[in-house]
Amino acid sequence: MESSADTENVIDNSELDYIVSNLKVSKLEQIGTLDWFENVDKISKLYRVAVTEALLNNPDEERVKIAFKTHSKLDCAVRELITICTWKEYVLGKLLKMKPEPKTSFPSYIIVFYEVMIHGIVQSLIYHGDAFNYLEETCDDLVEYCVLRVRQLVNRKKFMVEKREQKATKEPLDEIKCQREHIDFGIGSQCIATLRHVCENLDCLPLSVTTRIYTTHDLPVLVAQLLHQDVWTNKEGGKIYKFVESDWQPVRADDPPLSKMECQIWLLLRELLLNQATKSYHYSDYRKEQLTLLLRHLNDNVIDQLSVLADLQRTLHMLHVRPPGEGDKAVFNPLIVEVNSLYQEQLLNKYRGKWGKLATSCFPLLFQPDEQETVALARAFSASVQFLMDMSENMNSCSYCMKKATKRCSKCKTTWYCSRSCQVQHWKLHQHSCSSKNN
Repeated sequence: MESSADTENVIDNSELDYIVSNLKVSKLEQIGTLDWFENVDKISKLYRVAVTEALLNNPDEERVKIAFKTHSKLDCAVRELITICTWKEYVLGKLLKMKPEPKTSFPSYIIVFYEVMIHGIVQSLIYHGDAFNYLEETCDDLVEYCVLRVRQLVNRKKFMVEKREQKATKEPLDEIKCQREHIDFGIGSQCIATLRHVCENLDCLPLSVTTRIYTTHDLPVLVAQLLHQDVWTNKEGGKIYKFVESDWQPVRADDPPLSKMECQIWLLLRELLLNQATKSYHYSDYRKEQLTLLLRHLNDNVIDQLSVLADLQRTLHMLHVRPPGEGDKAVFNPLIVEVNSLYQEQLLNKYRGKWGKLATSCFPLLFQPDEQETVALARAFSASVQFLMDMSENMNSCSYCMKKATKRCSKCKTTWYCSRSCQVQHWKLHQHSCSSKNN
């Protein structure tokens, strides 16, 4: 894990403040130009510091948070996130159908990866609950973006778990498609944690946010669908794989029943159903059926691993015994309020019918760059790509409560905790795998 001295080597205070103060929302026609790529290099530095400071979890090392607060740029970061998501959906989609096919995948990968960086910055900021006090205009936009990304996980095609040599033989066009699919799946998974942070702070957010979560998108049922489909589990070649640390890993006999990603989705559902806002959530018979079917997954092993789910289990049992038809009774739902036009809707209206033109303008640099342009881009962003690979090994979560962890089991050295209390509570389950690793 990097120290504070390491983050200073990435970017000093004056440069960090300059980058944040000059942060602007990209125009869609700017994305994919040389000037835009130069700005992305600055964002990559900001991203590296933001992720490192989030991992350190030290109040004295929150330079990115302080800079965004000082210059009121959190709304700007959320809009930039939506802008790049829109570009990928409508412009990149056109590019992938154009001829001739790309000579290299690297320039396109930078743009696809850019969404990872912006979302990582936003997520590191809202991890601190007080950051929502400075999210003035884009609370609804953030929820809409996250729900869109999570919804794309539903009914997805199961990934093929590829070997390295298979990946190396792909043509650039196929590689771009695979990179986009894999990164989008990772972003959608990370949006689970973002939505959980939002739900934990609903009391300080506009009522329209609660309306979007419970009424517009019915997030509890959406989460239930993800759990029913076992999205983060894959079976191939007689082996079972789970999505762990941004990649598919084979399941071992001594692994706990829930992966870290599955813990996050269960904790989100718990927050959704036990939050004060659910007092006005109308449990129709359809909602009741979708939610109570989850009881089959909440067995003793799962509760032992994540004991905070015990109250969720009780809530679902109470819902299960509710008399049939009771949920169909008409109720007054105070969560239905008027919602404002969202930023993405404004983008779609502004650029409607212009997607092909946007794709054509950035085609030469992205798909047919000369050698000098390719080398320059590779040098500029190799540090950020390597940083993501290094940090993925250090993005540890507490095995009991799923908060950021800085301590390891002294015996097996592989299981992480945020505190001694969580380690003691988790020992009943961990003692079996811990002893097997040492034997």
